Amino acid sequence: MITYPNAVDENGDVHNIGEITQENRAEHKYYCLGCDKEMVPVLCKEKEPHFRHKVNDLCNPETYLHNLAKKYLAKQFESQPKFEVSYYATNECPHKDSCPLFKQFQWKECSGTTLHTFDLKEKYDTCQIEGVYDGYRADVLLTSSKNPDLPPIFL
Repeated sequence: MITYPNAVDENGDVHNIGEITQENRAEHKYYCLGCDKEMVPVLCKEKEPHFRHKVNDLCNPETYLHNLAKKYLAKQFESQPKFEVSYYATNECPHKDSCPLFKQFQWKECSGTTLHTFDLKEKYDTCQIEGVYDGYRADVLLTSSKNPDLPPIFL
């Protein structure tokens, strides 16, 4: 398994090692998503292509993956027509045991688990990595420029 398959360039764009060629590797400087130190693309035939730190520093892989996930979420929000999230909700009617309709028809709407899906882009149009709202910092903050009174979403 490759430890560092991705790095960010001087413009803040994330690149996968599979995108890097011998020709374009000299055009950019690459940096670690975890520690911001310079990385070098390794494209030799003896090893699987990967990024490595230019100086052999210790880097926290959890931070690297965390920062990669934040950038990925923000890029998906900004580049896709929809940004859907789903969650399961448990519905339990307090009257289902005595309800004749539930007993007769076994209405699933009265109890059980239902999957709810929302397109966050229907309400939110701005996305900020490490955004701050009301004294709290979000990894990714979604807000609405059209409806500033709409509470933000913290991802």
